[in-house]
Amino acid sequence: MIISPKTICAFCGYNRLMSTPRPFLQYLELYATESQPYLDAFLAAHAQTARDADPRSGEIMNHFITLSKGGKRLRGALMKLGYEMMGGKDKKKILKASIATEILHTSLLIHDDIMD
Repeated sequence: MIISPKTICAFCGYNRLMSTPRPFLQYLELYATESQPYLDAFLAAHAQTARDADPRSGEIMNHFITLSKGGKRLRGALMKLGYEMMGGKDKKKILKASIATEILHTSLLIHDDIMD
């Protein structure tokens, strides 16, 4: 099966043909807005655990939280898009799963900066 932009729109609930990249950019913006509360809640809970273990760990976690704000969130959005294209309907579940991709990506960026 060849997946055309029209097919992607049908799977994702868009009723228009994706003749320009703008609808995908809107999808990315929507994903970032939808996923941010889940990411914030997860990081806040773990920041407190880190602070309880060692104040220095809390400082590191605060830096991580700062670094995880913003960005395109492309990896998590593509994960959500693939889930939706395959018929997935549980928005809460996929948003929680997709933030793991974002956390991993941020961690890899930090690791890369340290190694350089």
